[in-house]
Amino acid sequence: MPKEAKQTITGKAFEYALLNAFLERLQTITNVSVIDNEPLKTAKKCFDTFNNTDKGLYNLNASFAVNLQIYQLFLLIRLLAQRLKVERETAQNIN
Repeated sequence: MPKEAKQTITGKAFEYALLNAFLERLQTITNVSVIDNEPLKTAKKCFDTFNNTDKGLYNLNASFAVNLQIYQLFLLIRLLAQRLKVERETAQNIN
């Protein structure tokens, strides 16, 4: 791999950790696969340049980011369901 800036390597390593975190979560609810392509190989090579402790930190932070996204989606769905309920009740009161 050609010499890359540290920011690029850390960014690609985090992308790889995020991919794995999303994959882990999605596999519990649906069939999902990852296409083995050059960007994936590059991200994995960057991830593999780190020691196990750093890889663990990347994975932990990626897991946190995925869980945060899921929580935010849950809150959004809950808010939308509440609004829909209010709209239905309002429509029923009008009729």
